[in-house]
Amino acid sequence: MGPEEERRLESRRNLNLQIEYPDRQGYPIDSTESVSAGGIFIRSAQHHQLGEELTLAISLPGFPDSLQVRGVVSRIREATSESPRGVALQFAEEEYVKRLAEIMSPAESRDFNLATGPYAVLAALPRIRLATTPTPLHRAERLSKVLGGPDIWLKRDDLSGFALGGNEVRKMEFIVAEALQNGADTLVVSTSSPSSSRARVMSSAAARLGLESVILTPPRTTPRTSSYCDLLGAQVHEAMAGDPPAGARVELWVERLRAEGRNPYGIGEGQNWLGACGYLLASIELLVQLRRQQLSPEVLVTPVGCAETMSGLVLAQRWLDCSYDILGVSIDQNEQWCAERVTTVASEVCSQLNIDDTIPVDDIWVFDAYADRKRHAVTAPKVADAVALVARHEGIFLDLEDSGVAMAGLIELIQRGELTKGQTVLFLHTGSPA
Repeated sequence: MGPEEERRLESRRNLNLQIEYPDRQGYPIDSTESVSAGGIFIRSAQHHQLGEELTLAISLPGFPDSLQVRGVVSRIREATSESPRGVALQFAEEEYVKRLAEIMSPAESRDFNLATGPYAVLAALPRIRLATTPTPLHRAERLSKVLGGPDIWLKRDDLSGFALGGNEVRKMEFIVAEALQNGADTLVVSTSSPSSSRARVMSSAAARLGLESVILTPPRTTPRTSSYCDLLGAQVHEAMAGDPPAGARVELWVERLRAEGRNPYGIGEGQNWLGACGYLLASIELLVQLRRQQLSPEVLVTPVGCAETMSGLVLAQRWLDCSYDILGVSIDQNEQWCAERVTTVASEVCSQLNIDDTIPVDDIWVFDAYADRKRHAVTAPKVADAVALVARHEGIFLDLEDSGVAMAGLIELIQRGELTKGQTVLFLHTGSPA
């Protein structure tokens, strides 16, 4: 195994699970295949012996310290042409529950059950570690006071800590991990601009892992300026007249690169169920923070564009029985389009993770008054005013495309009296799109 392959292997983690040894530094598990009552099966290139006792360090969303659980190697699977080497670890479920009880209440710990809970389902998905989590939960006291409405708290995913990527970082942890699991050497993404956060995070992840990156963009009417993606070594290809739509164009590039002997992995523009899983996991993290603060918010407000983020939040709200409803403020599409997109992505997540749930379109709450702001002189100044208001009262910057639009929508709903004093509202700051 060469140095690049070793680096990719070490970067591939599932919820930051690690095996620790008394005589050497712990190493990341490269893939958790399955989790069941009292045991976990992992893919591992390390050599173990039956009966060997190891320590499983589990990093839980929202908790700075890992949870230590002892496990015994109960089965070893040698590598074959169909499957890599792996081991089964048997651990005492009572010990795991006891360790959970030391840091959280029994009611809280149900979300982290490795046998049956939501955490167990997510633990079986490959994930690389990119984001710095947990991101802060900030009480916007001065903003709340000046608006005279609900108590507003900001979930600061603009501080996710990788490539200035905001909410794209959580999503790319799962998407790029699947690419690595498939042996990809090149990532191909379709995006609105080479300066978009999705393009930037993907290119940064590729650079960190020693992969190539290809960015497909729409045609431009003005000359393109240099972006972070150029600095990262990404190949940027603008669409030409007669080119197919974005999704089909990704497929064509994947076929072209495969014909050249590469192993590419295509990432469409939004509607990726793995991206939504990033916000299933983020919701578990958020619940921990809310419990610590003893908060029971009524509403969580999020921008909604490609719908990956909102889909994960909506599914988590139902799955985890959250106290709050999800309100999506559309940045560029009407209410019906957004609702249908959310249910489509959420349904795909349910199908892939074997979650028995169906989300009706009518259950999706979308506010679309600012979706066509670029075509109306009335809404654009309101977005700019919302950005300025947050900056002047909280010292926090929003952008004019995503978070700023969502904040303008939140402010209008407060002014209409639909969100009122006495309520608690969460606002997901997704970061800047560019």
